[in-house]
Amino acid sequence: MNHAIISLGCNHGDRQASIEKALSLLSPWIVESTPPYENPDRYGRQVPCYLNVVTRVEFEMSLEEFSEQCKTIEQECGRTPRDKSTGLVAMDIDVVIYNDLVVSEPDYATDYFTQGYRFLSKNRP
Repeated sequence: MNHAIISLGCNHGDRQASIEKALSLLSPWIVESTPPYENPDRYGRQVPCYLNVVTRVEFEMSLEEFSEQCKTIEQECGRTPRDKSTGLVAMDIDVVIYNDLVVSEPDYATDYFTQGYRFLSKNRP
């Protein structure tokens, strides 16, 4: 069984509904999640705040297969290729830690991830 810590975020449209939809689609793999919380855009752009969730997941597929599932869920939540260029993101899902290895250093170092990751770590038995 593989395990990962993933970050979800959106700053466009009905943020709460988008987070709920993504969590529902990820539900077969979710072990625990943070409550949603807000953070500003990490690049300082004048866009709405992100609603974020950090989630611990377990799955039997490879990291590549799980990452593809995440990209499909992003699209089902309204993500388009131009989201990054406009700064308005319908859904972003990033695998940050995979089997105890940091696989996305840029995300791991951000406030929006560490805030949620600390919450998960603090609430573990």
